[in-house]
Amino acid sequence: MYTLLIADDEPLIRNGVKKIIDWESLGFSEIFLAEDGQEALDIFEQSGEQEIDLILMDIVMPFMDGLELTEILSREFPQIHVVILTGHEDFQYAQKSVGLGVKNYILKPIGAESLYKEMKEICEKLHIENSQRQYIQSMKNQLRQSLPVLQEQTLNKIVCSADRNLRLYLERAKSLQLDMSQAPYEIG
Repeated sequence: MYTLLIADDEPLIRNGVKKIIDWESLGFSEIFLAEDGQEALDIFEQSGEQEIDLILMDIVMPFMDGLELTEILSREFPQIHVVILTGHEDFQYAQKSVGLGVKNYILKPIGAESLYKEMKEICEKLHIENSQRQYIQSMKNQLRQSLPVLQEQTLNKIVCSADRNLRLYLERAKSLQLDMSQAPYEIG
């Protein structure tokens, strides 16, 4: 299940987007609301372990606009999926948004059915990204667990192997985080 933050200074839009979409069917268990960029940032910082997966926000908001918030989020919360929902068609906004890592740029007004369709596609991408992140983390964990055995096998080959392709084994040792540059070595 995912967590969503909707940030828009217009209460009608903010509450309307929350109510017109069946967020639960898209995999969202919790929805936060913010009326400006600063409040949205505060929610991110206070969420702690409750990671927010997706933010749907306007560009023009008081105190901190959506582009400023996107810039901060891209630095501090790079895993966040940022979607702009705005009435501003200005190409410069879209261009700057993309440069900051915004995943989608949706223009208002948009009907409920169209917004649901857009959000469904976005959620499918979000699911794929999360699956990839989990897979990579799983591979890192497996490598971390296997590292001592791989290091030992490589050292064994360096010391005991009849095949004296030492350069290959030294390269392998380096890739396994074994520092072979310090001499002398002692075999026990």
